[in-house]
Amino acid sequence: MKLHIFNPDHDIALAADRERFTAPRAALRLRRDLGYLPMLWAERGDVVLADDVATARRALQQLGIRTAARLIDRHELAEYAADDKLSEVCAWGWDAALRCDLADNGVPVRLLPSPAQLRVIRTISHRAWAAVHLLPRLRILSGTVGEACEMHNADEVSRYLAKYGKIVVKEPWSSSGRGVRYVFGKAKNNGGTEKIDQRLTNWIANVVARQGSVMVEPLCDKLMDFGMEFTSDGRGTVRYLGLSLFHTVNGAYVGNILETEERKQEMLSRWVETSLIERLQRAVCGEMGPLLKSRYAGCFGVDMMVVRGDGQTMVHPCVEVNLRRTMGHVALALSRREENLGRVMQIGFSNGFQMELKPLSAFSL
Repeated sequence: MKLHIFNPDHDIALAADRERFTAPRAALRLRRDLGYLPMLWAERGDVVLADDVATARRALQQLGIRTAARLIDRHELAEYAADDKLSEVCAWGWDAALRCDLADNGVPVRLLPSPAQLRVIRTISHRAWAAVHLLPRLRILSGTVGEACEMHNADEVSRYLAKYGKIVVKEPWSSSGRGVRYVFGKAKNNGGTEKIDQRLTNWIANVVARQGSVMVEPLCDKLMDFGMEFTSDGRGTVRYLGLSLFHTVNGAYVGNILETEERKQEMLSRWVETSLIERLQRAVCGEMGPLLKSRYAGCFGVDMMVVRGDGQTMVHPCVEVNLRRTMGHVALALSRREENLGRVMQIGFSNGFQMELKPLSAFSL
């Protein structure tokens, strides 16, 4: 019997890197209100842990989702664990806080990643890992653009700003638009410096004190967000699952298109040749398979974007790697139901977080 868990506080927990960690109130509310999400991919006989089973059941009914899996609360989890009924644990994302929480609730440690495995997952989840290990390998493909650098103080950031004029500064571990700063200089001045304000200087110092560094990259002229979703078997093979066409505002997630793969390819081909998308799919599978071998088994996503560059449309092939499930995986699961096609999946808030399926006209690419 598999146990499935939705822990959207995962990225924040990675940054905190503590076993005893209390997530921000909004993250806890998101976990409570959308705890049913794993029901979309759980199989017959599986169980899904929900902080509020009644709320989860109502949400499933409102969305018209019927599955053969079962929702359980923490009391039932302890009973299942005590009776040794669990065979596997499938989390949204693995971190030290989740491991500690599950162990405290009686889940056998043999079903959980070891502390050493969690350290590897945390390292690969650092934005610098993708900037060093994956982005340069994808940039070999023609029609791609993009770079990212790890920096350790405001002076380095100032010189980078002078070089590019417009930059993005990011926390190494952060989620959904949080921990991102857009910085605009006066003009490009390669080799010089450009003063950044005290507020940003203080923010950089604070992030470096907490997380060791910041990630800095040129601000791209973005036309469209998209991503690719994958799964790793941990034995050297990565399998492509599908495209994710999504929208963000200032880096914060807004929604995903629910469509067939053919239709999503058609939408993306407005900007990008299908052959490049196919080459990127194969390249990610080929590169990430060996990189994740004996390190990570499970779902992950690579965020990308279509940008204007050098007078033409190009692809930034690795904005970040999310070594966990993503909303793109949720969209793929929903898209398996024909009645959901041609709609947009969004997460709204009105007396709580709610998944909403809206007409495609509500979404602009």
